[in-house]
Amino acid sequence: TQLYLNNNNFTGDFPSALVNLTNLKMLGLHGNNFDTDVPRSRIKEKVRVQKYLGVIKKNKNLWLKRKNKKLKIERDRLKVEKNAEAENEKLKAEYEELKTEVEMLKASLLF
Repeated sequence: TQLYLNNNNFTGDFPSALVNLTNLKMLGLHGNNFDTDVPRSRIKEKVRVQKYLGVIKKNKNLWLKRKNKKLKIERDRLKVEKNAEAENEKLKAEYEELKTEVEMLKASLLF
């Protein structure tokens, strides 16, 4: 028996009743968004489960979004650090200029 439930946009937990279908040879689940994974340990080994989309894609997309958000935060942090370093170098240069000017003023006052 083949059961194709593809492209129904099902959500929620994977229906446990599907696990008990004894003559099931093919189970198509492409295009659904179950919140729980297919309990493969409870489905006979001879059943091929088509799950190109669904939980795997949903979890992968969620993981990628989180990963991208973390990367963006890290990239932004590095930009801030780089800008802070550049600003620090600029301030150091200004400090050295002012220090030189003060030394020149001191020297001119002594003469």
